[in-house]
Amino acid sequence: MRGGRDRALMRVLRPWNGAGGGAGDPVGPSRTASRVSLAILVATQFYVMLTGTVVNITLPVMGEDLGLAPTLLPQVVGAYVLATAALLLPAGRAADRFGRRRLLLVGLAVSSFASCLVALSGDATTLIAARAFQGAGIALVQAALLALFLLRAPEGERARPLGLWGMATLAGGGVGVLFSGLLTEVAGWRYVFFAIAAFAALLAPLCAVTAPSDGVTGDRVPRRDLVSLVVLASGLVLLAFGTAEAGRWGSRPQALVPAGGGLALLALLIALERGRPNPLIPLRVFAGASVRAAQVGVAVLGMAATGMFFLLPLYQQRVLGDSPGTAALWQVPLTVASSLGSVFAARLGRRLGSRTALALGQTVLAAGLLWMGRLKGERSFGEEALLPSLLMGAGLGVALVHMVKAATAGADQQNAGVASGLTTTVKKCGGVFGLTALGSLAAAVTETADPGLSQVRALQEGYAAAFTLLGALVAATALLVPLAPLLGRIASRRSQRGTTADSAPPRTAR
Repeated sequence: MRGGRDRALMRVLRPWNGAGGGAGDPVGPSRTASRVSLAILVATQFYVMLTGTVVNITLPVMGEDLGLAPTLLPQVVGAYVLATAALLLPAGRAADRFGRRRLLLVGLAVSSFASCLVALSGDATTLIAARAFQGAGIALVQAALLALFLLRAPEGERARPLGLWGMATLAGGGVGVLFSGLLTEVAGWRYVFFAIAAFAALLAPLCAVTAPSDGVTGDRVPRRDLVSLVVLASGLVLLAFGTAEAGRWGSRPQALVPAGGGLALLALLIALERGRPNPLIPLRVFAGASVRAAQVGVAVLGMAATGMFFLLPLYQQRVLGDSPGTAALWQVPLTVASSLGSVFAARLGRRLGSRTALALGQTVLAAGLLWMGRLKGERSFGEEALLPSLLMGAGLGVALVHMVKAATAGADQQNAGVASGLTTTVKKCGGVFGLTALGSLAAAVTETADPGLSQVRALQEGYAAAFTLLGALVAATALLVPLAPLLGRIASRRSQRGTTADSAPPRTAR
């Protein structure tokens, strides 16, 4: 009897080997094993987002405790985001070649150790370096994680896993703000990062037992991938710096050099990768006008998600006068709305179609952002900002699921890792560049506000301008994605006509 129970338990805990079972598992996975595997993956995605958002409210306290200059505070955030964005694509390729589960476990170990380093930091240099190390670990986790989500179902059945992925993404972001705000008030900011490290240490053995296993090719990583990595990282850093300079009034000419250099390096990266038989960035993942438009949409949604969770706490604390704990508590309704939007995104897609559901989510998100841009900051958050925040959360939840689905359409199992790494890199880049631009815009509007306004009113005008710009960008992409197939067909027909005209034999005079 006991042996039977042990065999049943092992069947539940045996790692899942794909949708149809592996060679050593002819019967296929049990329903319970699949559910346990999916639950652990959702918890891991929740951890990823928790790690990225806990710094939003703790950063002012960290800066005051360590005596950081105001100019160093953005570097604490930027080091993490840039390290994550620069490593996602090579991490996605490494996941495809050496195994997603193996890379997932390495990333959890690295990020857990780095979180301890952040908690123990005593100066700016150690803190920034530890945050960059933490971002590198999260890049490994995230590149492998979305690939495992994509491998759970064929292309036509990805809505449900992606819905749960989106729910964990948005819930982790909101809970990260709430968790860090409350724990910082009770125990201090260092305990926030110790708790994050403990969470990763708990997830690692669970992922080792339940995460889907996959094949390992064992191929060597080409040395040219290392060159591409350096070019990619340098391009992102220069472009981010140029974006920050371009947002400052009176210094835009100085931004042309770093921004132009960043764009030139990214163009060089594409040229280097174009003729390679096994490139770091396979250009075939961009095939189709719809996929390319969806990648633009992913960047804008990354900007919206990052901007929301960055601007809202600042608006609450600096304009409405809320404490960090109170500001964090008001994130709960937003988190619930975004989670519900992710959960019901698949159902909306089945009833309305994926493109219609995507357009609906973008419209609701844009309406909430534009509403936030018209607020005056004269009443409490619950009285004037709760409803638009709910619209933002619900719209982002629906739009994110269907936009990622459109951006990863056509990715086969061989390129699932690089497709996921590319999509997440685009989202991260949209977030970091958008955050830089929105922050610069808000600061510029605040500085040039009417001198007769109070400091609070000037801040309110700056945040209102940032929310309005963000809403306008989301509304613009709501039109771009549905029109992409039509624009692609028009461009294809023009190209075919040009080719036919060039290949036609010349007419001879009679």
